[in-house]
Amino acid sequence: MLRPVKYLGQHFLSDKNIAKKIAEAVNPQPDDVIVEIGAGEGFLTEQFVGRVKKVFAVEIDKRAVDFLKVRFGAEELVREDKVEIVHQDFLKLDFKMFEKFGKVRLIGNIPYSITSSIIFKAIENRGLIKDLTIMVQLEVAMRIVSKPGVKDYSILSVMCQAYSKPEILFRVSRNVFYPRPKVSSAVIRLDFEKSEFSNRIINDAFFKKVVKVAFNKRRKILKNTLVELFDEETLSKLDFDLSLRPEQLSVDEFIKLSNLLYEITEGKNREDRG
Repeated sequence: MLRPVKYLGQHFLSDKNIAKKIAEAVNPQPDDVIVEIGAGEGFLTEQFVGRVKKVFAVEIDKRAVDFLKVRFGAEELVREDKVEIVHQDFLKLDFKMFEKFGKVRLIGNIPYSITSSIIFKAIENRGLIKDLTIMVQLEVAMRIVSKPGVKDYSILSVMCQAYSKPEILFRVSRNVFYPRPKVSSAVIRLDFEKSEFSNRIINDAFFKKVVKVAFNKRRKILKNTLVELFDEETLSKLDFDLSLRPEQLSVDEFIKLSNLLYEITEGKNREDRG
């Protein structure tokens, strides 16, 4: 049994029943390619070995990589190239390595300190990802599925709901990890293939910038936050109620606002160039 490293935010899953429950929620198919974020000791990995086309077990900790090689290295399935242990930081992973497999499925019991970074990386690479099923802090899970008008509604809510169909699958007790975390957890799924909104967004980087600046000062009205990015002339051309606060806007309204601003900005840029 490995000793968790504090600076890596490691909390290893110690209950096989929870690992099985996660696997059941994922519902792996024989043609699936699974990419596991932070494989640790392989409690979750073993639920997919032999049930899917291939498993990529991504792990940053060299000790865990060596452990995984011992645990799965003698397996016939590994010799048949069904499991590949990748010693790398997931946040630095180049998703081009998965292109030949079509869309992969991401899973993991992740360090909670990098939850947002992992989700944003998945969103950026969603063209190569079918869905993301991960363990997160319960408070973060509630934020991801939150609706407008409540304090949990945030940039994470808007981004997750804009690019996927997010769902809380089940809650998880803190007692199934070692060391035991101070917070409760939940398993969530972001299904990128069932997004209702992503095809309406004209420019992804522009959309993210608008949402981010709006929530930087969430208690202020949009008119007073958007001036950080746009001049008065641009804002005056908007057919949009800028007296609203960001927490009052639905995902659809954020997309409308972003698209309008993008079209006005691009129009001005064309005039300047012409």
